[in-house]
Amino acid sequence: MEYNEGGLFEGYYLNGYRNGEGKMNFSNGDNFEGQWEKDNLNGFGVYTFKNGDKYEGLFLNGKMNGEGFMRFNNGDEYNGGYKDNKFNGHGIYKYKNGDKFEGNWENDKANGYGILFFKNGYILEGEWKNDAIKQGSQDGDWSII
Repeated sequence: MEYNEGGLFEGYYLNGYRNGEGKMNFSNGDNFEGQWEKDNLNGFGVYTFKNGDKYEGLFLNGKMNGEGFMRFNNGDEYNGGYKDNKFNGHGIYKYKNGDKFEGNWENDKANGYGILFFKNGYILEGEWKNDAIKQGSQDGDWSII
């Protein structure tokens, strides 16, 4: 069935709503395959963005909520909690250059305790606020500027 917002849906309906397992090809080039409830993405699904980013995980009320895995088209990856389409809770972000951050996230930013592991072996550990280290220690022969 085609929709006013554009796109094509293949799947199950209940009382006129997309409900249960279904696939949606959106007019903007994005695609979704997974669980629907009353026309919203709800439950487990795979959302592929037009730009090549791909999310596999839980949805609630049409947004990424709960545990999920995102592979970005630039090679970065995030595995962890989401709230309203943003990194939230515990998560691990792996950069394509080999660095990795593991810790707490809030609104897509490192907030709270976390550890940044650099591919060269250096480690930066401590409390973070809005992606910046507030207080912590470093392991390695370098300094923060």
